[in-house]
Amino acid sequence: MSNDPALNRVVRSDPCGGGNSVAIRFLRTYLSSAPAVEPEEFTACPVLMLHPVADRWTPLGLSLPFFERIAAPKRLVMLRDAGHMPVEQPALAGMARAFAQFVHELAPPPHQS
Repeated sequence: MSNDPALNRVVRSDPCGGGNSVAIRFLRTYLSSAPAVEPEEFTACPVLMLHPVADRWTPLGLSLPFFERIAAPKRLVMLRDAGHMPVEQPALAGMARAFAQFVHELAPPPHQS
C-alpha cells in the first residue's frame, strides 16, 4: 500500500485491515456496479482528486478517464514522492495544502473588522 516496508508490515498484520480477506462476491459486485449518477451528470459539488505520483496500485491512467468525465468543477493534484497510501513527505504537506486551498476557495473565511 505504501512505499514504506515497515508500514506495510503493520497494515498486513492488522486483522481489520490489510491482514483480512475479501470475499470474491464483494469484488464481483464492486467491479460490476454502476455509479448512482453518471460522471457526465454529476454537478452536486466540486471534486478534488489527489493522486500519488508513485501509486503502483492505481496508476493515474486508471483514474483519469473517469475523473475527466465528471461534469462538476474539478481539480487534480498530483502528490509527489507518494505511493498508494500517501504517508510520505512531501506528499502529506502537498495534500494538506491542496485541501486547505480547495476548502478556502469553496468557503473563504469571513472578513474580520
